[in-house]
Amino acid sequence: MNSKTIVLALATLAGGTAALATPQESFDYVALNGGAPLIATGAVGAGNSTGSATAVGAYTVNSVTLTGNISTWGFNTYGSETRVQVTRPDGSTVVLGPFSPLTSTPPGPVSFSVSLNVMPGAAAGSWTVEPYETFNDAGDDATYDALTLTLDDAAIPVGTPDSFTDLGDFTLANRMVDQVINNTAGNEVRWFKLKLPAVTAGNAGHVDIFCTNADPTQPIGPTEMDDPDLALYNAVSAQLVAYDDLDGPGFFGQLSFGGNIPRPATTIEGQAAGLAFTGADGALAEGFYFLAVGQYNMAHPADVTGNWGAVTSNNTGALVDTVLHVRTQLDTTPFPPSATGTVTPPSVEPGNAVVYAVTVTPGGNPVSTGITVTGDLTSLGGGSSVAFHDDGLNGDDAAGDGIYSYSYTVPAATAGGGYTVPVVIADAQGRTANISLTSNVFSPIDLGEIGAGAGGTEVVTTIDVPIAAPGSVVWYVFSTAADALNASTNYMDIDTEPSADDGPPAVGSINDTEIGLYMPDGTLVDADDDDGSDFHSQLTYGDNVNIRPAFGNGFPGDGFDGDLAAGEYYIAVGIFNTIFNAGFDVTSTATATGTVQLNFRTNMPGGSRGPICGAADLGSVGGVAPGDDHLDNNDFVVFIDFFFAHNALADQGSTGGVAGADGVYDNNDFVVFIDNFFNAPASCR
Repeated sequence: MNSKTIVLALATLAGGTAALATPQESFDYVALNGGAPLIATGAVGAGNSTGSATAVGAYTVNSVTLTGNISTWGFNTYGSETRVQVTRPDGSTVVLGPFSPLTSTPPGPVSFSVSLNVMPGAAAGSWTVEPYETFNDAGDDATYDALTLTLDDAAIPVGTPDSFTDLGDFTLANRMVDQVINNTAGNEVRWFKLKLPAVTAGNAGHVDIFCTNADPTQPIGPTEMDDPDLALYNAVSAQLVAYDDLDGPGFFGQLSFGGNIPRPATTIEGQAAGLAFTGADGALAEGFYFLAVGQYNMAHPADVTGNWGAVTSNNTGALVDTVLHVRTQLDTTPFPPSATGTVTPPSVEPGNAVVYAVTVTPGGNPVSTGITVTGDLTSLGGGSSVAFHDDGLNGDDAAGDGIYSYSYTVPAATAGGGYTVPVVIADAQGRTANISLTSNVFSPIDLGEIGAGAGGTEVVTTIDVPIAAPGSVVWYVFSTAADALNASTNYMDIDTEPSADDGPPAVGSINDTEIGLYMPDGTLVDADDDDGSDFHSQLTYGDNVNIRPAFGNGFPGDGFDGDLAAGEYYIAVGIFNTIFNAGFDVTSTATATGTVQLNFRTNMPGGSRGPICGAADLGSVGGVAPGDDHLDNNDFVVFIDFFFAHNALADQGSTGGVAGADGVYDNNDFVVFIDNFFNAPASCR
C-alpha cells in the first residue's frame, strides 16, 4: 500500500510541555462563537464549523500554538483523523493534528496542545480555523468545546539530527548525486542535509529521491537493504514533508516532487517494477531539508521538534547497505509575480479610511523588476488605476519591503455592502497577476439614546430589522446615559424575541438570529446566538439580583454578560451562521431573509437623545425607510410619502413653522423638516 504523509504537526496531549516563549495574541474561537462548540463533520469545506479572529499586532508570526479539547466523538471517528486547518491573513494555510494517536474512537474527551513553526508572515489580519477529518464518517465527527490559537513572534527551537551528511545545494544547477550508505546495524537511520529547489506540478522542474542496490542490474546482495524507507523533513519547522516505503521497485521507497511529466521507473533485477516518477508527492518549496534513510520499519513522526532521534528503525536484521540517489532538475519556465492582500480594517464605516495592502512575490526566470501594483477603486468612488505604494507613504508601513499599500477614505455617502477592489500586479518583463480585495462598508442606522426616561420603569424599544438578502448584516448605533452594572438595579437586555417572521424553530431560518455588540473602536463586546428562546439571541447586562423572566426555553435576564458602561455602541444583526470578529468584521453565510425584531429592554434613565442626524433622517438608498444616518434626496422622498400617508414621523411642525407635532399635516411640517435637514451636523451629508 502506498504510504504518503502530508505536512502535519503531531499533538502534545494533555500534560505535555509544548509552549511558546513570547506569545503575542490569543484567540478563543469557542468564546467568539458565542460559547458554542466547533464541530468537524468531514473534509475541509464540507460543512465544518469555522471560526475567525482578527490579529492587530504589528509583528511577524514565526510559530503558532493550538490548544483545545475534543469533548465528544462521532461513530467510527478515529483520534488519528482529527485535524485543524488554520488560514492566515495572506491566504496560506497550515494544518495541525492529529490530536490523538488512536486509530479508533477515543473513549472520552481529549485535551491537546500543538506548537508549530510557520513561514514568517505578518500577524495583522484574519486568522480562520476549521476543524476537519481526514476520513468523512457520516454525521458529526468531533466536537471541540475549547479551541484557542496563540500567535508567537519567536520560532520554536527545532534542533538538528545528532549527525548528518551534507549533500549540498541543489538550487544552483541540475544535479545527480549517488550516495553509498554502509550502516553498521540493521536499525541504524542515516541523515542527510539538502538544500532543494522549488518545484511544482505542470513544469519541467522536479526532485526525485530513491534507493537501489549497488548494481541494479544484479539481484540484491546478502547485506543490502531490500526495504529501505525514506522520510523527508523540513529543516526549519521539523515537520514531516513526505514518507514512503514502497513506491520504488519491490519494497524500495522513493519520493517524487514537482513536474508531472513522467520520468522512467527505476528497475532492480528480481524486484517488481516500481512507479514512474511523476511528482506524486506534490510541490516542494525551496529550502533546507533533512532526509532520513533506514530499513523498514522506520518510525516517522509528523513533528520532530527538538527530538530528531524519534525517527528510528525497529529492524533487527543484518541488511545495512544501500545507495541513495537524488536527482534534481531546475524549472526554467518563466512565471509571473504573485500576490496576496489584506484590508484593514476589514469593515469600515463611511467617511473613514481603509488601507489596502498587497504582498508581492516577484516572478522568476528572470526575476521580476519594475514591479507596479494598481487598484481599481471605482466601486467605492475612487480612481480606476490607483498606484499602490512601497515607499513608506500613503498608508505604506515600510519602504522596500515588497508590501504595496494604499490608504483610501470611503466617501461618506457610500451605502453599506461589500465592495470589490480589483488589483493588478505587473513587472517590467510584461507579466501580470490579478487579485481582488473586498471592503465591507457598514452604514449603521442611528437609534439615538436608549433609555427609560426618569421613571425607572422598564421601557421596551423595538426595531424591525430587514434582512433583505441572503448573508445580510444590518447595523445600528445607539447610546446609553447610565451604567448597567451587576452591582446596581439598572439593566439593559437586548434580544430578538420574537422575530416578526417567526415560524417553527429551525436552524438557519429567520428565527435563528445572531447579534454582536461593539465598542466605537471596533472592539467586540459580546456576541450571542441562542441564549433566547429556541434559536433567538439575547444579551443581558446589569442587575443580577432582580431577575427578569426568561422567554420560553431561553435564559432569564440575569446580567449574565456582565456590566455595560454608559456610552455609544454598535450592534450587528444577522441570521445563523454569522461570524463576529474584532474591527467590525462581520460576515454571514445565512440564506434566510425576512424581518427580525430587535428589542432593547431597560429601566435605565435616559432616552432623551434622538438620532444624530435628527428627525429629517427618514430614508435610505432607494427612497425607502428607515433612515441611514445620512441626509440626501432619499429623506425627502420618504418624508413626502409619510406626509400623504399621515405617518406620525412626518408631523414635525406646528403653527408658525416651529418644531413639534400638532396632529395636523400642513406646510409647517415641510418648513420644520427642511430646517431639520439643513441644520443637522455636517457629517450627515
